[in-house]
Amino acid sequence: LTKGRALELQLNTSMPAVGSCVAMDVLASPSTSERTTILLDGTSKKLSIITVNSSLGPVGGRMPYRSPPLFFLSRLSHEQASGVRGYDDIFIHVFVDHSCIEVFINERIAITARAYPVASDSEEVRLWSDGKDATLDVASWHLALV
Repeated sequence: LTKGRALELQLNTSMPAVGSCVAMDVLASPSTSERTTILLDGTSKKLSIITVNSSLGPVGGRMPYRSPPLFFLSRLSHEQASGVRGYDDIFIHVFVDHSCIEVFINERIAITARAYPVASDSEEVRLWSDGKDATLDVASWHLALV
């Protein structure tokens, strides 16, 4: 998709079916031994930032950062937007700024995580799904250094 440690990413998709997921790896090494995974789970209806493989360095194991169930958010957004977004439409807005990862879900929920990749080539972004096929609309931009 793209490479970088200072990125803005936007992902539009539908909530995956039960037993399926849609995911984006950021700050990933080519071998994926180092990566931070942003995962939208169709079974739990939650978005998680999984940081267990975010660093090959001695940062220790960390629990995933998770959103509340998004089925309520989807329903609320649908009712308030009067059909602007579908019932299961999910808009994910991600900012990666070197070690800080911010994820905004449907402009209502924010999750922030830290990642400390040590490999100099841990700057890839990958999209993947597990289970049923997924339709994604993706945009990316490199952020300027200030």
